[in-house]
Parts: sequence; C-alpha cells; structure tokens
Amino acid sequence: MPLTEFRTDDVPRADRFGLWYDAAMRGMLPSVLTSAHRDDFRGSTRRLDLGPVQVSTVRHPGLESLRTGRLARRTEAGYLQLVVSLSGGHRAVLARQDALLGPGEMMLFDGSEGWRVLCHTDRPPVRAVLVTFRQDSLPFPASRIAGVAGRRLPGHEGLGALMTGHLTTLMAGAAHYRPADTGRLAGLTLDHLATWCGHVLETTGDVPAESRRRVLQEQLRAFIEHHLHDPGLTPATIAEAHHISVRYLHQLFQEQGMTVAASIRRRRLERCHRDLADPRLSACPVQGIAARWGFRDPARFSRLFRDTYGMTPTEHRRAALTP
Repeated sequence: MPLTEFRTDDVPRADRFGLWYDAAMRGMLPSVLTSAHRDDFRGSTRRLDLGPVQVSTVRHPGLESLRTGRLARRTEAGYLQLVVSLSGGHRAVLARQDALLGPGEMMLFDGSEGWRVLCHTDRPPVRAVLVTFRQDSLPFPASRIAGVAGRRLPGHEGLGALMTGHLTTLMAGAAHYRPADTGRLAGLTLDHLATWCGHVLETTGDVPAESRRRVLQEQLRAFIEHHLHDPGLTPATIAEAHHISVRYLHQLFQEQGMTVAASIRRRRLERCHRDLADPRLSACPVQGIAARWGFRDPARFSRLFRDTYGMTPTEHRRAALTP
C-alpha cells in the first residue's frame, strides 16, 4: 500500500523547515511556505496514494501557505483539494472571499487558482486532512464545481460529518491496507466526495445512483454501530431515521448478503464477546454486559452466543480471563 510518512523530528533541527518546505513544493498543488517556527519546525504527515485520489493528514505549528498565480499556471490543470480542519484555525484568502475555518469545518480549493492560507493556533499543533483529486473524478461540470470551491462548509453534521468520519477512519487504518484494497478505497472515497458535493450543490440527482446507494449503506452501518446499545433498534426505526422505506432498507442489506436483524445481532454479539474477555469488566455480570449491548432476554442471549461461538458466555469469559 503506497503510504508515505515522515516527521521533521527525524532530521537535525536546522533541516526541519527545509524538509517540510521541499515536500510542499513537490506536492500535486505546490505552494510557498513561511513560518515563525522555522528555527525548530516540528511537523508530521501521512499520505495515502490511492491513484486518482490522495489523502493526507498533517500536523504542524503555525505557518502560511501561498499558492501564487505563477505556481497555479505551472501545475497540471484540473485538480481540486479538500481541506478539513481538525484543530487550530485556517484563514483562507482567495479571489472571491476571505474566510476563517475552525475545527470541524472544510473548504474545497481549485488548483487552477492562487490562494493564501494562514494556519494558526494558540495551542500547537494545527491538524488537518487534505484530499487531492482530479475534478473530472466528480460527475459535475467545472461550472458547477465553482459553486462549491471557496465556500466554508460544515464538517461536523450531516453528510459533512460522514465525509470527515470516512477520511479520519481511512487514515487511521492506512498501515493495514493491502495493495488490492487501493481501487476499492479510491472508489469509496470518490463516492463520498461526489455525494457530499452533490448535497452542497443541492443537485443530488446528478450523483450516480450507485454512489448514493453505497454512501447510504455506510450511513446505515454507522447508525447501527452508534445505536447497538438501544434495545429499540429495529428495521423500522433505522428506516425512519434515514427517511427510507423498510422495504428499501431490507433491499440494501440483501445486496450485502445479510438481513438487517442478522447484522444487528452479529455486531451485538461481537461487542459482548469482546467485553466478556476484557479484564477491566470482569466484575460486571454476564447479563449486565448483554443488556449493555441491547440483549434484554438472558436465555436468548446465551443461546445465540453458544450457537455463534460454540461455548456459553460464562465459559468464554472463564477461558479468556484464566491465566
């Protein structure tokens, strides 16, 4: 998997800012950097190259990034970059506006234009996720993308939160992906970008139906994970929360080879299996852990657990916690 990582702490103090500067100039959208911390610049970055899309996490002290018109003209046309601010502030000065991004906000930049971004924080470091991709990867004409670029947009609610969650989860597991995963991860990331962009443009109908369906399936899985503890989690409540019919909900899960109820039951059993083997929860009764994950009937829980794992919950706990 093409994962690149580096930290300025790995080189002598005098070379740290130069290393960061050179990396910025060699990037897909090069920019000129200045920083008040150049004498001891402590930064780190991880970049996941998925072919048509690159995702990076950056962590650094305050700096200014200037993409001049000359640099924009020298760069291959057609690239966009989404910046998701995680901590610190990002003041973006573009031709059309001057906006301040706080944690949980995002902005799409057009690589064919110049910009000036001042990254600052009272408590270092600044942290952000950067996604660089070609404009023609999205199912929208350039004229429509212009309506999104340069706008301050929320990344902590709705589809923005799903976009942010996907990117942070993607990068958290970057070291464990296999080369065969590259195409699938790129497709899923571009599906998220297309659906999010279509939502911002209020033209969701322009997003391919397959992309919308895959993103909805991920939303459903995330909703189930978040509500596993709720005994009232049912296909009806899930469908209602996502404004779809129960029939369509079942159809989405059938495409993945599992019923809604079976998916909920499997994830609850997996959580119970994990918690029963956790020494920190050894004082919690078996039925307390079962109830914690939505099982209200102790006999049914024990039967399901035994059928799934070949032993009772008590036997599993004893085997896991006995030295």
